[in-house]
Amino acid sequence: VTSPLLRIESIDFKNGPSPGIVLDHVALRRVPTADRLEHQFVFSFKIDVGCSESRRVFLGEGVRVDACRENLTDERAHEVGVASVSKAELLQTSDFVTIHLRLSERTRALIGTDELRLMKPDAYLINTSRGEIVVEEALLDAVRTEAIAGAALDVFGQEPLPTDHPFRFDPRILATPHIGYVTRETYAIFYSDAVDDIRAWLDDAPTRILE
Repeated sequence: VTSPLLRIESIDFKNGPSPGIVLDHVALRRVPTADRLEHQFVFSFKIDVGCSESRRVFLGEGVRVDACRENLTDERAHEVGVASVSKAELLQTSDFVTIHLRLSERTRALIGTDELRLMKPDAYLINTSRGEIVVEEALLDAVRTEAIAGAALDVFGQEPLPTDHPFRFDPRILATPHIGYVTRETYAIFYSDAVDDIRAWLDDAPTRILE
């Protein structure tokens, strides 16, 4: 399992008791249902699962985790239990490549034809960050030609995903409608903050002011 440009703080790599928890995480987030709805052209889907079940993905003992990030030091990598490697090495040796980074001019089209050709034919690409980080046409070609085994996508270059988009029809692509952030706790924060903002405005004491 490898994670390019990994947001290290979001995953506990050192204390995971079992790889099965990854599958439990998928089931708890209702990913198969969301994927089915996406393939049936339904983009709106509510997940009612608490953050306590889904805030971390635990990776089991004995699973190697590599990471690639420009400012990832060897010390930080050791601290969180991963190995710092080059992007090429990560792509060439990974069973799963998962992307966690912000979209910028530097990261746009970070994964294209050349990068996908480095991956193993039994490897999977996972993107839950931003669709434009991966070149969609290159990914489709890689899946269709079996250069890689498949992909799991929660983000797309155009959202909602167009009804005729090929991602909806390829069984080797798991597509979910940008639901990675949806948890009971997150929504509770969203709505309680909105109520607090309205009350503060009515009291002529606005809060969280954007400059």
